Amino acid sequence: MSKYKGQETAPETMKYLKRKTLINQHIYVLLAAVGEYSRMKQVNLSCYDMDLKLMINAIVQGLKVNPEHIRVLGEKGIVETNTLVRCLKEFGSRLDKESTFIFYFSGHGNGESLIMSDSAIGLKGLVHYIDRIPVKNKIIILDCCSSGKAKSGAAKELKVEDSLADFVGHGTMIMASSSADEVSRMGINHNHSLFTGIVASVLMNKSLIRKGVLSLQAVENEIRAIFENWNKKYPEKYQKPVIRGNMGGTVYFQVEAYHEYRTKEIHEEYDDYILYRVKPLHASTIKRLCAFVILKRKVSLEELPLYTKRVAARLKYEDVYTTEKQEMYFKGKKVRAVWCYFGYSESDMIRSTYFAYTIWAADQETVQMYYTEKKTSRVIDGICVNDNRASYNMVKTIQEDTISREEYIEMIKKLLTGIISRAEMFIGSLREIENETMTIEKVRSAYKDWIKDIYHLYHKVTDVPVPPDEIHDWAENVLSLAGWVVDIALILEQSEKENKYDQSAQWLIHHKIQKYYELLEKVKQVGV
Repeated sequence: MSKYKGQETAPETMKYLKRKTLINQHIYVLLAAVGEYSRMKQVNLSCYDMDLKLMINAIVQGLKVNPEHIRVLGEKGIVETNTLVRCLKEFGSRLDKESTFIFYFSGHGNGESLIMSDSAIGLKGLVHYIDRIPVKNKIIILDCCSSGKAKSGAAKELKVEDSLADFVGHGTMIMASSSADEVSRMGINHNHSLFTGIVASVLMNKSLIRKGVLSLQAVENEIRAIFENWNKKYPEKYQKPVIRGNMGGTVYFQVEAYHEYRTKEIHEEYDDYILYRVKPLHASTIKRLCAFVILKRKVSLEELPLYTKRVAARLKYEDVYTTEKQEMYFKGKKVRAVWCYFGYSESDMIRSTYFAYTIWAADQETVQMYYTEKKTSRVIDGICVNDNRASYNMVKTIQEDTISREEYIEMIKKLLTGIISRAEMFIGSLREIENETMTIEKVRSAYKDWIKDIYHLYHKVTDVPVPPDEIHDWAENVLSLAGWVVDIALILEQSEKENKYDQSAQWLIHHKIQKYYELLEKVKQVGV
């Protein structure tokens, strides 16, 4: 693709790129801003130049797009229909299936067409063409009047034969500046479009980045939040962005280098036990650790204090943390409490199945804090021993009903397909509530059976036989994903009982959707 030609923007952007090494080579962008409309007998727009500069900087600095992958039309305010069509075809034919394509338009529109300098191009046909470009995902940003009429295909439905990797993050998202019957306004200083200014600022907003990643969901939510504040402050200049699409899940853009803190791993074998894993359990001012121990022979509860004291002695000065902040605070200090969880096999460790756990406390203060004596708990030789043998034996019996990896995945995928498809359907309807094209009352009425289906599918997921150890973590992620969707159903059901859908309920649903998206990314990694 040709490099953009913004004379004022390019030098500063190239300096920026020399300082930063992260560049997203898979993202390609076509920017078109029209200002010259004399041939169309339309009012000329002076905002085109600043709109382009704002978007170029936001895309390069915010999304870390390679400038060589950006094509700009309209440096002088002139964009002809044939030029736009030719560029779209060029992108459509040259991009690979793992690419992201972003199309941006600023100019006049009437809901049916985007107006170029020499003629109009049908909005429906344009969206349909972009929607069919064979790349991973497409993002269409339209800053023109009545752009909210733009629609892509229906919400994606996951089929049993589909791969999750070919579903999650695939599809089209449309971000339109105004609803079907609204104008798109200028910003405060009247030198750029309001919507473009907000989109650009959101793409540059570092507070939205999590672990080096900016999600399209976070961008969408922030755009809506800013417009909500704008409309409260300037009710006479009300403008409602419309965001909709047919994308499965969301898109995650790697925009910063991120190095996750690596917790120290401890795995040591002794004559009669294996110190399988150690996890930090630090309180605000007390250094604590949690040890997971595989015993090589059957033991009585009375023998556990000996093993506990050995483990505690080994870990007394050990430094195991989850964050740099923890390490800075606790490094060099003595461990004051250790929890030991005992099992008889690696499978017990993987499945968190323990026949007993003990607590070692270094001093009287921690003894009083953590030791308890009850029916299943007592202090033996200075160690608090908790007896979990009854439930352990029951769980072990249940876990004997284990099926193969292939059998488990086949059973789960049928259920997962129904849960994910229904989740995507609801997310599409939620967007229309926020677009003000649907009401919460209408959605509640339409989703009564949907709620029942979600509950039914969740219970069937929990009834599937125990998975083999090799995919235990993946199975836990599947269950968590289903749980987040159930939470959405619960909130929707509760909002009807209380006959309200306030900001708290809205925030909760968006939080659940965020978690659902995150689990989708993890679940797809198994190759289902």
